[in-house]
Amino acid sequence: MAISGVVSLKSRQVLSLQLVMGLILIIGFTMKWLPTEMVPMSKLVGIGVIAFNVLLIHTGTMIDLKLFINQKTLITFIGLSLLIKGIINLCVMSLLGLKSFALIGMGPLMGGGATAAIASNMLIKVNPEWSLFPWLVFMVQSLISVPFFIWSLKRDVRQKKDSESLNQLLNQPLNQSLGSKSFIQADRGLLNSEYRSTAYYLGLLMMLSLANQFVFGGLTGKLGIHIGVTALLVGFIAQKIGVIEKNPLLKSDAMGLLMIGLMSLMAMTISMTNLSGLMALMYPLVILSVTSVGGTFLVVRLLHSKFNYSFEYSLMVLTSCYIGMPIVNQIMMKTLDQMALKELDKEQYKGTQRMLFIRTNLLVYSVGSILVMNILMFFL
Repeated sequence: MAISGVVSLKSRQVLSLQLVMGLILIIGFTMKWLPTEMVPMSKLVGIGVIAFNVLLIHTGTMIDLKLFINQKTLITFIGLSLLIKGIINLCVMSLLGLKSFALIGMGPLMGGGATAAIASNMLIKVNPEWSLFPWLVFMVQSLISVPFFIWSLKRDVRQKKDSESLNQLLNQPLNQSLGSKSFIQADRGLLNSEYRSTAYYLGLLMMLSLANQFVFGGLTGKLGIHIGVTALLVGFIAQKIGVIEKNPLLKSDAMGLLMIGLMSLMAMTISMTNLSGLMALMYPLVILSVTSVGGTFLVVRLLHSKFNYSFEYSLMVLTSCYIGMPIVNQIMMKTLDQMALKELDKEQYKGTQRMLFIRTNLLVYSVGSILVMNILMFFL
């Protein structure tokens, strides 16, 4: 992970951490340079299971319905775009006899490691030979999205710089542009802030995760609703009633350890897949990637003018939904730092667009992808 993180930063996230790490593991296991038993022997898979559940509770706490309502036009554009693009992927891949892979890939393609872990775990019970496919989709996400995001971001900034759009942003109060102050304000918790230690946040997350297990086992699991969906709901309700704050995982100072645990789930699946099984998944992965890129450009071309968005802005928003937070925020900040903008212009653009991406990514990357995947898995 350390090596992968360095390569990811050097490549401006085009070669994502999960892609580089996945390649290291695939080559290492195939060439016998790494023992396949290293993952279970490390005991990190148990931490990965904990991380998966905790991460979803954490995501649920950050859902803000007011922000989504204030951006209903943008949300409608994103939802409609992803729906049409999903249909395009499904039609093209069905013609090639790859319908199941289109269904499997939709959730992980617009989701993160947690979504890939859910899909992979479901596939182990249905078709174990395909259980690596969601992780492969997760690995190539940035490769097929980041270059287009950076290109469209630069063009959008230059267009706003040469028009009145950026001046309007400059004259607009930041909180007004966000639509709600609740995201950036400290909110309620069970204890005063001086008592909120790492153990406090992790303890609350673990307790909520246990409560989610009871909800899933007693009701929602029998209805076919995945435990990830209920985890989001438990986190959302707990934050709303003041049991836990927003963004608890970051405040727990345990994000790094939990991410290592989550990536160990990917490592375990790779170690269980032989080379012939991996090669069999390459063809549907390439087809899905190509149709996804082509479908994105086609949808943006068809819809951007109907929502009064520029082509560049529409492409920027849509590709950001395939990269996810916090990576998309890091890419945006670094790209803007490299552009020849006045400091005031750059900072204001950062402030407004950054929160916009947090809103859209929370809805699509973390919440929407899990809901979509839960529905699509019924058709496999």
